[in-house]
Amino acid sequence: MASSDILSQTLSSITSIKLDEISSQRAAFEATKSDLLTVVNHEADPRKKVQQLLEGIEHLDSMSNVKDSPIFCLKNIKQFIEQAHSDPSVSTKLQKDWQAQLEKALDIQSLKFEYASLYGRLVNEWLSVSEDNDASDGGSDFEPVGRKEMHEQRAKWEEYVFKPCETDEAAIHLYLDKLFNANKAVRFAFDTLWHSTVRFEKEMASAVHFDDTSLKWVIEGLLRSDLVTDEKRKVLKDFLNNKVVLGEVADVLNMRMSSLDKWHWDPAGSQVEIRRQLNGRYRFYHDEDLLQAILLRYIGVKWSVHFKSVLTEFQSSEGVWKSSSQSVPLADQKRRDYFLGPKGMYSASAEGVEGIRRRHFEGEIFLEQLAEEIDERRGGYGDDSVDERDTRKSS
Repeated sequence: MASSDILSQTLSSITSIKLDEISSQRAAFEATKSDLLTVVNHEADPRKKVQQLLEGIEHLDSMSNVKDSPIFCLKNIKQFIEQAHSDPSVSTKLQKDWQAQLEKALDIQSLKFEYASLYGRLVNEWLSVSEDNDASDGGSDFEPVGRKEMHEQRAKWEEYVFKPCETDEAAIHLYLDKLFNANKAVRFAFDTLWHSTVRFEKEMASAVHFDDTSLKWVIEGLLRSDLVTDEKRKVLKDFLNNKVVLGEVADVLNMRMSSLDKWHWDPAGSQVEIRRQLNGRYRFYHDEDLLQAILLRYIGVKWSVHFKSVLTEFQSSEGVWKSSSQSVPLADQKRRDYFLGPKGMYSASAEGVEGIRRRHFEGEIFLEQLAEEIDERRGGYGDDSVDERDTRKSS
């Protein structure tokens, strides 16, 4: 897929997401507007009609342009309506004029939603026509056959993916309950982990996630990994150099994060790309839409950093992780220090083989695949290349 096609696909995704958001906002606005006008029409007193319109508009988030307008001051109208209760100088005609102005403001907002929806549909139509033209000009019936090994590994991969793994859920739950309730220290450490994860989940639900800074570390992480194709790498680099595009992408992804409970995979499925490695084996990669790839990487990295932190704290808690080394009795330590010296490299205070092994395990092996920092840069799985900008050794 050419980089221009990927850019068009990304623009189409941005437009579709914004159209969905506009559609939901428009539906909510029209329903509230209809209920408000129904109540106003059933009211006989002109003063109460205007008062109800004012209260209704104040509760509509989409009417902020009217509420903050220096020309059409709702605060002044509200004060005059309150004065009209005991002051006959505020005429009925003036109150009807205010009613007409407020209803017109509601109609104008309806037109804005309609025009925004129309513009989005026109953009999608233009992008679809462009894609059809590219397909008709550059289309090909060529389909790569691939090696025999590729088809064998593909069949094995499909068996792993599409064949459900039969498990005993009751036995798994029993094992985990026994594992995390082994003793008082383990239960306390697990409760700490649990509450920390609950707090983090609440923070994720209420935070504003995407801006120029967060998008840059997510995109740079994707570029350093082997998850995206060369064409998509070019588009991502263009994103980094264009603040306007970054702003649009951040806006759309924040919309997705705010309605994450409604997010779902494309019913049509996602494409999988098969790449041959230098060792002759094949690996399988999801070829996701760029916006979806950025969203999933962001969520994955945030949770990865959290779990790396809390699980490391859990593992280092006293009484949780059994050590393979045995403590040396005090009498043996004194005897050892007497013969070898208290400050020698062979003294009891030295780290020893088990200490070196423990430090190596905690620094290089334990949860090595999880990220330690959100802006961490490292190569992908099996990537032995070295980048001077990497902050951590590749896995």
